[in-house]
Amino acid sequence: MVNNRGCKFVMPDGRLCRSFALRGEECCLFHSPDHKQEAAETRRLRGLRRRKEKTLARAYDLEGLRSVPDIQRLLEIAALDALTLENSVA
Repeated sequence: MVNNRGCKFVMPDGRLCRSFALRGEECCLFHSPDHKQEAAETRRLRGLRRRKEKTLARAYDLEGLRSVPDIQRLLEIAALDALTLENSVA
C-alpha cells in the first residue's frame, strides 16, 4: 500500500517535498508524472491570480489587512463601490 502522508519527490538540494501525496500515489499533484497538465494549469492560474491581486492592491492603495487602518481602507472602498451600484432589485 502507498503511504499517503508525504510526497516522495526529492528536491535538487536533497530535501523531500513537504506536500501531501495524492491518494493512492507516491507524489503530490505537482510532482506526479500522471498529472503534469493539471499541475501546469494550476501554476498558470496561480500566476494570474497573483498578478490580479497586485494590480488591485495598487489601484486601491491597499497594502493588506494587517492593521486597523488597512481594514478601514477596505471598508471604505467597499462602501464607496456599493454606493455607486444601481439601486434595483437585481
